[in-house]
Amino acid sequence: MERGSDDGALEAINNALGSAAWIGQVPWLYWIHDYMVPVIGNRLAIAARHGRLLKLTVNEVTGRKDRGSDRKDILSKLFAVQKEKPREMDDNAVRNMALSNIFAGACFC
Repeated sequence: MERGSDDGALEAINNALGSAAWIGQVPWLYWIHDYMVPVIGNRLAIAARHGRLLKLTVNEVTGRKDRGSDRKDILSKLFAVQKEKPREMDDNAVRNMALSNIFAGACFC
């Protein structure tokens, strides 16, 4: 927000949500798409959740964990649960929940 740019994150989220809608309704399409990616490329933006958006999430979660913060937000709550239950809420779980919240908060309804 400070830079006044999202570096294409909102477009990637929009594309990934569109893909999720297709895959949710026609799940076998994922396997056909996965098989055809070398030929047709990534037409469903399935990799968006595992590419740039995942990198953004990892950087933000790691940065926040390293520098600490007094903010009371979803990430602070995830870190609190992780502190209470480290075996159930590992770093991977925190990252995935943060990524899911990014998608949920960017709904283009």
